Amino acid sequence: MRLLAIRSKYALVGEELELVEEVELVWEGGRLVDWYPTTKKVSDLLVMPALVNAHTHLADCYFPDAWLRESLSEIVDPSKGLKRKALEEADIKEAIKMGMEALRSTGSFAAADFREGGAKGLKEALEAREEGYLPFGRVEKEEDLEEVLRLAHGLGLPEPDFPTPDLARRAAEAFKAAGKPVGLHLAEVRKEPVQKALDLGADFVVHGCFLEYEDLEELKRNGVALVVCPRSNRWFGLKPKVKEAIEVGVKLLLGSDNCTFNKPDLWRDLEASAFELRSEGAFDDEAARELLKAVTTNAEKPLGLPWKTALVEGSRWPALLMDSKLLALDRSKNKYATIVKRGGPEALVGVVGKAKLNRPWSSAGWR
Repeated sequence: MRLLAIRSKYALVGEELELVEEVELVWEGGRLVDWYPTTKKVSDLLVMPALVNAHTHLADCYFPDAWLRESLSEIVDPSKGLKRKALEEADIKEAIKMGMEALRSTGSFAAADFREGGAKGLKEALEAREEGYLPFGRVEKEEDLEEVLRLAHGLGLPEPDFPTPDLARRAAEAFKAAGKPVGLHLAEVRKEPVQKALDLGADFVVHGCFLEYEDLEELKRNGVALVVCPRSNRWFGLKPKVKEAIEVGVKLLLGSDNCTFNKPDLWRDLEASAFELRSEGAFDDEAARELLKAVTTNAEKPLGLPWKTALVEGSRWPALLMDSKLLALDRSKNKYATIVKRGGPEALVGVVGKAKLNRPWSSAGWR
């Protein structure tokens, strides 16, 4: 089977995203088989894992920048919000395709998408047949449970008691029994007891703007991850708990959230998170590394991903080729911080996956 090798100036390898320099990485049949230091000429590249968007609503790509002045509850209330009617009239298949194309163009190759509309909404989304699309369905009525369980990658509740406490509990039990992940919005616009998420066996909670330190400690003790959506939260005047999550050590993930208001570009959420940390005197190179883990290696277990998302032996997860010269990594005093603050689709020059280069790039450094 044909080998594909890249000699790069930098790479982020392993679960902890260790930054190594002057390295050669070798793929065979789409699988990373080895990496090691090299003394041969290297290219001006940073090789890193592709990104994972841990929370999206991609169908909302169909109506960008609607409702600029309305409140969050007016827009997204699951029973009577403005978005509910708009989704009924949207081409869901087309919206999912648009969203996934936008994600891939920025280096994200998986999206945990909270899909509205019960079984019908899942069927519409899955018609797009998009690789890396991971729908987290919701059970909106009793007779939907079995079909939602069959179709969805995981359960994605808009609130802990949706649509009723009993049906939410039974849906969560069914998904856990099937080995599928459970996630839910929690404490986004008001304080809610974290015990509600624990009772449902949640693998992750989304937003958590009103969680206190003791709540985050409880999530950490129970192995529940926190997905923060910094741009979305700030759009609606809410404070994302990035600093608190890093301080406590709860597993942190990032999502771009609602595609109506936010381009699904995790580089923007990385930079927004850096601004949050800087404003609270908490941004340094180690915090930047934690942010990069939040969009790569941290996502694997909570989201139930079928791929190993770190650059480790045996991984089939795509690798991003970033222009290290454009990122100014050679001159950087804090390289993780530089990747967070200066990374973006303009620096993405290629993607390695399935033993091929998916975007054109110079052949220098290839074997």
